[in-house]
Amino acid sequence: MKTRALGYNVRNYKWFVAIMAYMFGSLAGAMFTPFAGFASPELFFWLISGTVLIMVIVGGSGTLIGPITGGIFFLLLEHQLSEITQLWPLFFGSVFIFFVLFFPKGIWGIITSFSNKLKSKRSESSHVSS
Repeated sequence: MKTRALGYNVRNYKWFVAIMAYMFGSLAGAMFTPFAGFASPELFFWLISGTVLIMVIVGGSGTLIGPITGGIFFLLLEHQLSEITQLWPLFFGSVFIFFVLFFPKGIWGIITSFSNKLKSKRSESSHVSS
């Protein structure tokens, strides 16, 4: 709303960002085929793009660091669970549902809310001691 109030055409910016995202996504896909040496129909399976979506949701959308955190968490959890069982996607699905239900802002949202609480407690204690 603030951007629209400043007189910018928000719709044009949204279109531009969407077109740029599609362009970079298609470029990455086109570069992956020569890198891998073949193009397999398995790459079009929904789990490939679903994994990225899960990383974003678990990490926390709306920031740049949230999806990165979610990606690191996902890869570490995948590695640890795959050593224990072949049914690791089932367990990760449960973790995903847990985050969606109880922590909708993701891991980064948990970290920022915890740090905000610590800052507010510190400022309250400094005002009380003054």
